[in-house]
Amino acid sequence: MRYTALDAIRWTSVLGMIFFHANYLLEYIFIQDIIPFWDGFWNIMRYMIVITFIFLAGFVSVLSLQRNSIDTIIQKTLKRAGILSFLALSVTIVTYLFIPEFGISWGILHFLALASLIGIFTIRSWYLAFILGIFVLSFLYVSSLDITSVFLIPIGFPPWDYASADYYPLIPWFGYYLIGQGMGYIFIRYQLLRYL
Repeated sequence: MRYTALDAIRWTSVLGMIFFHANYLLEYIFIQDIIPFWDGFWNIMRYMIVITFIFLAGFVSVLSLQRNSIDTIIQKTLKRAGILSFLALSVTIVTYLFIPEFGISWGILHFLALASLIGIFTIRSWYLAFILGIFVLSFLYVSSLDITSVFLIPIGFPPWDYASADYYPLIPWFGYYLIGQGMGYIFIRYQLLRYL
């Protein structure tokens, strides 16, 4: 079933992402400042777009509970994660070949592939998703750990000299995915989907 409000939010996010990346290409690749918004505007826009995409990914993952068994959901999730992983690996190879100083070792596609796999374990428990989501979001701000390693790049503790054109680790971004799952479950449980 299609939900008009979800489609509208998705398309607004897609258009925002195209607008953001068009400006990025013009300003940083072609050195043309055609869209003269201040840097703060672009930072706010980037965060709004990414949070919306990740939140919706979690939200929509739960909607499949309405018409599929958990076994079917696991199979579909594994397939989707496999496709995302292949695309993520392709992005990694291409960026390290052409812009090695900003090669993408863990970008949004890497993140979404792993988040969807981990999300299988929280898909049927809205309170667990909410609690873990808030914990993951707050962990970045309360943690005093000074651990950095190449192996911890996916989690959110990269080496101090790490640079990437795209970087979305589990901390804090997985928190938005989990909260999206929790909200999706609440919308199903309290029959709120008709408002979408």
